[in-house]
Amino acid sequence: MDYLQLSATDINNIRVGHAGLFISRGVGQHAKRVIDSFELIFIRKGILRFQENGNEFCIQANQTLLLWPGREHSGIETFPKDLEFYWVHFWLKHRQHKTFEEIISVPQTCQPVRPELLTELFHRFLTDQETRKLTSLQSKMLLMLMLIEASRESLNDNVEMGSDLLASRARAYIIAHSHEPITTLLVSQALKCNPDYLGQIYKAKYGMTITHALQEQRMIGASRMLLGGDLNIKQIAFQCGFDNVGYFRRVFKRFYGVTPADYRKMNRIVKINRLGGQETIYNKEKTEKTE
Repeated sequence: MDYLQLSATDINNIRVGHAGLFISRGVGQHAKRVIDSFELIFIRKGILRFQENGNEFCIQANQTLLLWPGREHSGIETFPKDLEFYWVHFWLKHRQHKTFEEIISVPQTCQPVRPELLTELFHRFLTDQETRKLTSLQSKMLLMLMLIEASRESLNDNVEMGSDLLASRARAYIIAHSHEPITTLLVSQALKCNPDYLGQIYKAKYGMTITHALQEQRMIGASRMLLGGDLNIKQIAFQCGFDNVGYFRRVFKRFYGVTPADYRKMNRIVKINRLGGQETIYNKEKTEKTE
């Protein structure tokens, strides 16, 4: 397996291109091509089957693939309908690292320990890119953080074995599927293990139950939807895997101390400076009809 080696000073040797989120419609296939940049791919959902210089890869949800410049790559099947992945292009000027420098090694394929953080980094990159707030320095720093996360393996890490590995896989599954109506039992069935045992090792590693971890991930998603979209409370509840809106409100209040509607109001307050030093505060969003 090829490894890309980087040090902190390589931030000066990196040029970052565009990034995006690919959402498949179940048609087409990635074209055969050779490009002059690296491309980091992070699968959000589904499976991507790919080849580079004749080497085939099967990359699944929460896994990364690093494509190298000057190598021919292409898809080896029609895009699956449920496939979604983030991508970013970058260029790196080669240089000889000094012996005292701390080096990170990014493998060509990896299952990161913290896929939720890698998702957040891509989301931040795309948001700032879309709003034209992404500076050259910010893009380099975000990319370096992405590559650091893509260098920290979980499933392929020889240090992480047995129960610790199973707990990590459970966490990755929860993050990838928290928007679905899953339970501890369904998680254990997906990982082919006993639900009681899985609950014990998960709590030992992360200090919380699987139920709490599911709710935590759903609340993170709910808070983002409340601030970044126009969905109503009922729609957000269903998008986050809840089939009961009342229960969703109770869980949200337990995590954040306020109802979803109040959370949206509190965090969408806008201040406008008026002439003469006066300041008016108002809410730019319409009040929800239902609490």
